[in-house]
Amino acid sequence: MSYEVVGKQPEFVHVYDKIEQRNYFCFYHYEYKLDVKKQSELLSSTISLKEGLKDSYQWYIHHQQDVNKKPFFSIY
Repeated sequence: MSYEVVGKQPEFVHVYDKIEQRNYFCFYHYEYKLDVKKQSELLSSTISLKEGLKDSYQWYIHHQQDVNKKPFFSIY
């Protein structure tokens, strides 16, 4: 869905055994827990994931200078 929102086609890259798979992702030092009970109390309405992705992408396009980008791990 993310690629659809920005009008792109995904490029799939085979993960080889000789490279640790986690090295393909620059954001793996996080633990994810999703509990939306408090969020539901604060927000009276929500939007779809697709609409949220569109909004986020538009914000990013206009605020790239505000994003602290990290370098990608080179696999080539």
